Amino acid sequence: MTTRKIAERLVELIRRQRFIEAIEELYAPDVSSRENCEPTVRGYDAVLANNRRWVETMKIERFEVPNFYVDGDAIVIEMDSDFTHAETGEEFHSEQVGVYKVRDGKVVSSRFYYGYGE
Repeated sequence: MTTRKIAERLVELIRRQRFIEAIEELYAPDVSSRENCEPTVRGYDAVLANNRRWVETMKIERFEVPNFYVDGDAIVIEMDSDFTHAETGEEFHSEQVGVYKVRDGKVVSSRFYYGYGE
């Protein structure tokens, strides 16, 4: 699958909030993922578990993908969302950019840059 096709499918799944399905379908066994100032999570199982925890902990109020860009082996996806922490009730607004690298038809890394507003 080309990087463009992977990007289109990834965006389709993310827009539908099918984050776990996106990982199961598109990520490589040796994938790594890193969020702002957090340690890198390495390996498919660890990345999947990390995302499952997030999905189980957060209630998504709104999730949009206004744009995405593809160049060579890179995908950049803009995301804008509102969510609530399920346990504390704390509300967040997040403007985020995800940078994904592709190799051999699979996502091999994801790196997220974001800020929380009021």
